Amino acid sequence: MDLDQCRKDINNLDKSLLELLAQRRAISRKVIEDKLERGLDLRDPKREGEVLETLIKAGRELGLDAHFVTRVFHEIIADSVRSQESFLQTNLNPATEKLLCIAYQGVEGAYSYLAGEKFFRGQLDNCSFEGYKNFSDVVAAVENGQADYAILPIENTTAGSINAVYDLLLATKLSIVGEEVFPVQHCLLGIEKAPLSTIRRIYSHYQALAQCSDFLSRLKNCVQETYMDTAEAAKKISEDRDPEQAAIASEEAGRIYGLEVLKRNLANQRENYTRFVIIAPRPNQVDSRVPCKTSLVLSTGHHEGALLKALSILEHHKINLTKLESRPMQGSPFTYIFYLDFEGNASDPKIQEALVGLSGATNYLRILGTYPRERHDKTRPSIRSRVPEKTGAPEDAGDHEPSTPTPEEPTVARDPDGRSLTALSTKPAGTIIRIGETELGGSEYVVFAGPDCISSMDQIGAHARQVSECGAMILHGSCLETNDSPFKTRRINFELLEILATAGKEFGLPVMTEIESVLDVAQAAQEVDLMKIGPRNMQNFSLLEEAGKTGRPIVLTRGISATNDEFLEAAECVLVQGNQQVILCERGIRIDERNSRNTLDLGTVANIRRMTHLPVIIDPTRAIEHGNLVLPLASASKAFGAHGLVVDVRQNGNANPAADALTLGFEEFAKLMTGLYT
Repeated sequence: MDLDQCRKDINNLDKSLLELLAQRRAISRKVIEDKLERGLDLRDPKREGEVLETLIKAGRELGLDAHFVTRVFHEIIADSVRSQESFLQTNLNPATEKLLCIAYQGVEGAYSYLAGEKFFRGQLDNCSFEGYKNFSDVVAAVENGQADYAILPIENTTAGSINAVYDLLLATKLSIVGEEVFPVQHCLLGIEKAPLSTIRRIYSHYQALAQCSDFLSRLKNCVQETYMDTAEAAKKISEDRDPEQAAIASEEAGRIYGLEVLKRNLANQRENYTRFVIIAPRPNQVDSRVPCKTSLVLSTGHHEGALLKALSILEHHKINLTKLESRPMQGSPFTYIFYLDFEGNASDPKIQEALVGLSGATNYLRILGTYPRERHDKTRPSIRSRVPEKTGAPEDAGDHEPSTPTPEEPTVARDPDGRSLTALSTKPAGTIIRIGETELGGSEYVVFAGPDCISSMDQIGAHARQVSECGAMILHGSCLETNDSPFKTRRINFELLEILATAGKEFGLPVMTEIESVLDVAQAAQEVDLMKIGPRNMQNFSLLEEAGKTGRPIVLTRGISATNDEFLEAAECVLVQGNQQVILCERGIRIDERNSRNTLDLGTVANIRRMTHLPVIIDPTRAIEHGNLVLPLASASKAFGAHGLVVDVRQNGNANPAADALTLGFEEFAKLMTGLYT
C-alpha cells in the first residue's frame, strides 16, 4: 500500500471517528433528558469507573495502552458532561436569540479573548467579542448595556490574585455566572528568528512579566516595558518591525500578528493557569445536579476570633472552602474584607442555612454569584485494572503467595527526645500527602518507578509509558551529573530534568528526582512534584533546611548507619522550616563491610510507624540481587506498615549484573505490579 492510499484510509477513519463521536453526543443528550425526568444525578462515578476498566481491557487486546485509552475516555466524558450541563442550564436559563456581545480587556489574541472563546465555544456563531483598554471599562460595558457578558482574569497560579478585579467585583452590582481556567503558555515573540542575546526591549502586561521573571532575569542588557495587554504588545512589535524588540504573549497572538516564536514555556512555574470569571447583569440559576461554586464577600468585626467564628460555620455545615482572599476596605485603614469561594449551590438548603448563620457572624455579607464549576473530577481506573493481567506464576517465586495484609494501627511510642513535629502524638491519624491524583500515607500502596539515569526524551518517554501502563503512580529518575569523585556534590542537569518533567506530564505521572546541592533546590522545586534526598545527604542540614523552605514533598532516605532517632531528627529539620510534607524512605543498612549490598531493615519500618505520623516507603534496590525478591519484600513491607515502594526500571534491566543497585527490566516490572495488585 502506497503513502497516498494510507493517508486516504486514515482520512476516512478520522471522518468515521467524528461521526461516531457526534452520535455519542446525541445519545448523551437523550440520557440527560431521561435523568431529568427520573431525578437522577448527572454523573455515576461507579459506572464510569466500570466502563473505563472494561475499555482498558478491550484496548489492550487491540494493542492500545491504558494511558491512551484513559486520556481518550476522559475527553469523551468531559464533552458529555459539558453537553449535559449545557442542556440543564438552558432549561433553567433559556438562551436568547440575539447576538451576544462579550467584553474583554485587550485585543484579539489576548488571554482574556482566548479564554472567552473557550468558555462560549458552544455559542461562537452567536457571539461577538469587543476589546477594551482596562478592566473598569470592561465592567462598565456590561453595566451600561453595551455588552451582555464580561470576562475578567481573577487569579494566576504563578503571580497570584489580580487585585484590581477583586476591587471591581465589590463595587459592581453584576453577578458571577461562570468561570474558566485557562492554561497560560507564554512565548517570546519577535518579527524574525534571532538569538535571545540580540533582544534589547521586551513588552508585555505586568502580570505576564511577573510570571516570567526568572527567564527575564537571565537576559543581559534587556529592558522590560509594561504594556496594557500581552496581545497589544505583540501587535506593537508587529507594527514597529524592530528586530531588537520582542513581546511576551500567546502563540495564538503571534500567529494573528505575523510574529515568530523565539522561545516557548517562559513562565516561572511549569503549570501556569489563569482563572477567569464571567460576569453578567443578573445571576443565573444552577441546576442542583451540576457541581458548582459560590463566591461571596464578607467583613467581620475587628476583635479576637471574629473570622474564625465565621469560617467555623462553613466547617460545621461540611462546606469545602476553595479560596480565601483578603483586601483592604476602602476608607477604613487596616480594616479588611474577605472574598470566599466554596463548593456548593446557594439554592441548596444546607448552603442557605450556612449563609443565614454567616450573616449573623459578619458585619457585611454579599453573594457575588453561584456558577458551574469549570473543573470536574476525572474518573480514575483502579490500579488492578491498569496492571498487566497475570499470565502465569512468577519465575522462581516458589510458593510465595502475594497478599495485601492490613497492618495493625500503630500505637504511639514514647518520644524521649522531645521531638514535637515528627511525633505520632502530633497527628495520631497520620499524615496523608496528596501528589497529583495519588494519596500517600493512606490505605493505597504507592509505587515509584523509573530509570536510575536519564539520557534522552525517547528513553524517558519509553520508560514513562511502561511505568504508566503497568500501574505505577509516580515517575522517578536521576538527573544528577556524573563526576570523578564520590566526595563532590553533584549538580542537577536541568535540561534532563525538563525532559523528565515533560514525560511525566505527557503520561499523567507526578515526577520525583534527587537533589544534592543547595543551589539546585529552588529551581528543581519548580520543575518536579517531589524531591528526594539520598542517604549520604540525610544529615546535610543545609540541604534539609533549604528543602524545608519549598512547598514540595520531600522523600528523605535513611543513611546506611543512621539510627531511628537520627532519621527522625533529620526529618524534623525539614519540618521546622515549614514544609510538613516529608516521606521517610528505608533503603537498608550496612552490616557487613565486605558485602556491597545493604540489608533492608523492615523492623525499622514497623518501629518508625510507631514513632511518627509521616508516611514510610521502602527502596530495596540496594538490598537484593534478584528481581524476583522485590515482590516478597514489598508484600512484607505492607505487613510492617509501609505505604509504598521505590524501584529502578530500565528496558533491559541491569546492564551490569555486578552493579550495586538492582534495576528491573520492563517484563520484570510488569510481573511485579501484577503480583502486587492482583
